[in-house]
Amino acid sequence: MSELALAAEIPKGTEVPAIVVLGQPGFYETCGFSRARAARLTTPYPLEYTMLAAPGEDVPEAELIYPAAFAEV
Repeated sequence: MSELALAAEIPKGTEVPAIVVLGQPGFYETCGFSRARAARLTTPYPLEYTMLAAPGEDVPEAELIYPAAFAEV
């Protein structure tokens, strides 16, 4: 199992509330990340490339803030 797949299986009660990735859905969805669960996130990047993995089934609402250096990549 890949490291990403392991990271996507976050147990309930963990201190990490969620993991959000920005990338190719075809790859990250196979690792357990979900575009549907990221649907209520506000991001400066295209939402169709934003995916979330978190315990439970909720669809959180939050604003994602990226460091300035991220825009330079």
